[in-house]
Parts: sequence; structure tokens; C-alpha cells
Amino acid sequence: MHDVTRGGLLETLLEIAQLSGAGIEVDGDHLPIPPVVSRFARAFRFDPMRMISSGTLVATVPPDRVEGAAAALKEAGTAFAVAGRVVEGTGVRIVRGGESVHHTEIHCEEDELARMWALYPREDGREIVHRAIGRVENDIDEPAPPDEIRAVESRIVLDPSLTDGLRGLEPGRRITVVFSFDRSRGFDLLQHPRGDRSRPRRGVFALCSPHRPNAIGVTEVDLVAADGNVLRVRGLDAINGTPVLDIKPA
Repeated sequence: MHDVTRGGLLETLLEIAQLSGAGIEVDGDHLPIPPVVSRFARAFRFDPMRMISSGTLVATVPPDRVEGAAAALKEAGTAFAVAGRVVEGTGVRIVRGGESVHHTEIHCEEDELARMWALYPREDGREIVHRAIGRVENDIDEPAPPDEIRAVESRIVLDPSLTDGLRGLEPGRRITVVFSFDRSRGFDLLQHPRGDRSRPRRGVFALCSPHRPNAIGVTEVDLVAADGNVLRVRGLDAINGTPVLDIKPA
């Protein structure tokens, strides 16, 4: 059993999977999200799976005891749902509407609230706005280990109005790509490297984690080819659709 506290249902399921050395597949449409959590999530556009859900208990039950456990909960008048199963592999796979997303690490919405507060205007602060100059295109649609993303070739599609700014970049050289971790939500000042809970936590500024006070990534890549406003690069650890903020020689 595991109480759903700081990291929400997703972190709870992930911890169970990691401690059990197995994977968990969950039917996302059958998860028991408390109504108040659902309303709050809709209002702030948060993922309810990552939010604090005090009062919810997650339990894994052997297959031959599911019916008995369900009967006992029903008799006690306790709301429950059989929402998933233990499978081979690692992490947690959430299935919704025929599509699935595999999670190996999560970042809870408690930290998203902290991030929003950090953005609240202060008299001594300045808001800095960046405009994307292009986007990344590759075959990686969901967050994945950096090495896996870097292994694929990516295309940087620049705003056509900025094409002349690429003049002088020759294939075969190294370039630096600055981009936004636009799917990153919130941050901890202390984090496990690459989400590996077996490794001691380190400060966010000593890590390459996408969960940062300013979610900006900087990577040196190999320029494979240039065609008009499109650059083909290798070694970029940004997923499909990532906004590109700047490009410069390495």
C-alpha cells in the first residue's frame, strides 16, 4: 500500500513499480481522482495525476485476491477502482483512449505552484520574454532519456524570415542550440540525477535536468546539413516540437 501525498497518483505508482522491480500499466480513465483535485487541476491546467491527493490509498493485490478485496471494500462502503495491473518492464504506463504514455520519472504539481509564485511580479524583478526562432522535428514525441534522444537525427526548422541568419553555418561544424524545455513543469532545488532515486540528490545547478527555475536547455550538436531554413543535426537532446530560442557556433 502507498498513501498518495506530495507527488500524486503518478509518483505513488512509480515508487511502487521501482520498489517492486516491475512495471505497472494503468487505465487512466478508471483512476479515482477526488473531485476537488479534478476541479483544481482544470482551473490551473495541471495534470491531476501529479497533484497531491490526500485521502487516496493505492494498493497492489495478487490476482487471486482482487475479487475478495473488492467485495470487502464495497461492503465497507469505501470508494475504489481496479485501475491497472503489474506487468513486465519498468516504470508506469498510463493508457487513455487507446494511447499510452510511459513514465520513468515525474515532477509533481506542488512544484508547479512554487514556479508560478516565483513568476509573480516583484518590484525588484524584471520579466524577460523570448520568442522562439524555430522548432525541433524528430521521431521522439514524449520525454525520454537524453541518450535516446541524442541518438536520433533532428531537424531544426527556422522561421523562414530568419533564413539569412544561417549564412556562414557550414555542415560538419559544431553548433550550439538553445531551446526551451516547454513541457517542463516546476522544479526542485535538490533532485536525483536523471530521476534515479538510488543516487543522492544534487542541486539543480549541478545537473542537466529539464526541471529548472528557467527551463532552458543548451546543447552542442553536429551540423549534418543545411537546406534553406532547415538544419539537420545530430546529438540534440530535445524532443519533437521543442521551441528553439537561439543558434550559434560552438
